[in-house]
Amino acid sequence: MKSFLLAGLAVCSLAAPAFSQTDDSPSLLGKRYAEAFVGYTDYNRFTSDIGFGATVNVPVSASLDIGSTFLRNQQTSDASTNYETLDLHLAVHHDCGPVRGFARATLGYEWWSVENLWWYRLDLGAEHALTERLLLSAHVSWQDFFSSDMLAGRWSITPKATYWLTPAIAASGSVSYIETGDLFYKLGVAFTF
Repeated sequence: MKSFLLAGLAVCSLAAPAFSQTDDSPSLLGKRYAEAFVGYTDYNRFTSDIGFGATVNVPVSASLDIGSTFLRNQQTSDASTNYETLDLHLAVHHDCGPVRGFARATLGYEWWSVENLWWYRLDLGAEHALTERLLLSAHVSWQDFFSSDMLAGRWSITPKATYWLTPAIAASGSVSYIETGDLFYKLGVAFTF
């Protein structure tokens, strides 16, 4: 199953046509990019994990993007407890004056030591450019698992800042507050191509 999903990711990222985006917004939405990131999750001060991942995003029209993310996480208190996720997302975005609204649907698969799970996440948010290089955004999310006796669905809210270091390289930082009291911190560097 893992090999099948990785092959699907490669085909999607290489075969999807890149839509030529003329907008000069500091948004990553509507841009073809690859991002490497590190994430840190604080499980309500009980335990934590650290993860490394990558995202590929390809615009397929003026207001629709398709992409995928691979993440590998490991608990800091137990090196034997780790999990990996692979997902596919679709994002729709539209400019409403100075604000760009977006909605994103994500389907993912997770491998970990207890069980393997299918999950989905729905995001709704908006972003606003403060300058030509600095973008602020926020979104609310609902994530749930299709079948799990251990994990329940949960809401989260995520503010994010993106700063363009060069015309092709952007750095970003975000923090997600999850309704269970958990916090997820993420730092990433994206490269447009």
